[in-house]
Amino acid sequence: MKIAPDKKKHLAVGLLIGLVVAFVVVKVILYLGSTTVPATVVGLGAGVFVARLAGILKEKWDAKHPPHVVDGADITYTMYGGMAGSILGVLIAQI
Repeated sequence: MKIAPDKKKHLAVGLLIGLVVAFVVVKVILYLGSTTVPATVVGLGAGVFVARLAGILKEKWDAKHPPHVVDGADITYTMYGGMAGSILGVLIAQI
């Protein structure tokens, strides 16, 4: 299956967002001390949430700026990248 260049960009940006957000969230939680929810869970959730939010906001922007086309798959690819990036960010933060 060939992935369109636009979808690759969404995947890459989602990965970067997820990685940075998850890394920072985990580091902050570990620095502040104990929490009722493990830092890794919060980091994963935050990374995916922010990546998905970025995908949604980008599609809203596309809707208001022709000739850009709104495509729900772009949100999905951004979120999938965020999932992968969040996993990497959490793992790197624990080194």
